[in-house]
Amino acid sequence: MLFTRSVLTLSIFTALSSVIHAANETNTVSKLKTIEATAHPLVQTAVDYAAADNIIQNQQLVQGGATIGEALSDQVGVYSNQFGPGASRPVIRGQDSARVKVLQNASETIDVSTLSPDHAVMVNPILAKQVEIVRGPSTLLYGAGTVGGLVNVTDNKIPTQMPEQGYEGQVGLRYNTGSDEKLGSAGLTVGLGEQVALRLEGLKRDANNYIAPNYLHEGEKERRVDNTFAKSEEATVGLSWIHDRG
Repeated sequence: MLFTRSVLTLSIFTALSSVIHAANETNTVSKLKTIEATAHPLVQTAVDYAAADNIIQNQQLVQGGATIGEALSDQVGVYSNQFGPGASRPVIRGQDSARVKVLQNASETIDVSTLSPDHAVMVNPILAKQVEIVRGPSTLLYGAGTVGGLVNVTDNKIPTQMPEQGYEGQVGLRYNTGSDEKLGSAGLTVGLGEQVALRLEGLKRDANNYIAPNYLHEGEKERRVDNTFAKSEEATVGLSWIHDRG
C-alpha cells in the first residue's frame, strides 16, 4: 500500500511539471513584424531600367584616347579592337560589332561600324559628358543582339538645362609625343533669354603615324608604322527650348 501511494504521488508531480512547462512555453511566444507588399502595374522602379555598372566622367575621358575604343580600353573587361587608332571600337567580354551596341544619348549612332569593324564609330569621347558601360540582361532593353554589353555616350550637343550664370563652356588642348598628335576642343552653352539655350562645340585632331622603335617593314627598319595616322574635324550647333517639364 505504501508503494502504491508513492507511485501515485510521483505521477501527480510529473503531471504538474508538464503543465508548468507548457505554460512557460506559451508565455515566450513573440509577435512577428508585419510585412506589407504592394503592387501596381503602372509603378516603375529602378529595377525596370538599365543600370550602368561603370560610369566614366569627362575628367577621365579628356585624358584618354581620342576614339571611343581607346578611351575605354583601360576599363575592366573592355579593350579596343585591332583595326588602328582611327577605327577603334570597344570590345566587351570578347564580343565585338553588333554584339556591343554604341549609343549616343541613348540613340543609335547611324554609322556602319557595326557592319564593318574597320570603320570608325561616329562618337567622340573628348566632347562627351560621361560614358556609361552596361552589362548583363539590362542591355536587352536596347536590342536583342547586345549580348556583350552596351556603351552609352552622353554629351551636351542638345542642352537639357539652362546654364547657371547665363553661359558655361570648356576648352581643351592636347599633344601626344607618340604620334605627334595635336588635338583642340571647345564647347560653349549660352542662355538666350530665360528658356532658350544655344550650344556650340567643335574639335580638330591631327595625328601622324605612330612612332615604334625597332619596327620592321618588309625587312627594313623604320621609325613609324605606316597607315596609322588619323585626322578628324567636328562642329555641332544645338538649340533647345527648355521648360519646367523638360
